[in-house]
Amino acid sequence: MPAKEFRKTFWAHMGKLSLDSEKLRQVDLLRVMVLQMNDYMVPYESVRRRYKNNSV
Repeated sequence: MPAKEFRKTFWAHMGKLSLDSEKLRQVDLLRVMVLQMNDYMVPYESVRRRYKNNSV
């Protein structure tokens, strides 16, 4: 999961789900993370670490 590509797909999923980053609920973040898991075929922990390290 290259960092730049991860950010790009993260924001694409946010837009697709019509989510506002200022009002993001935990359940919404999990939905985006599951989509990221599917995109990159990686486990939850990998997406969580990338999200935390990237400060998307």
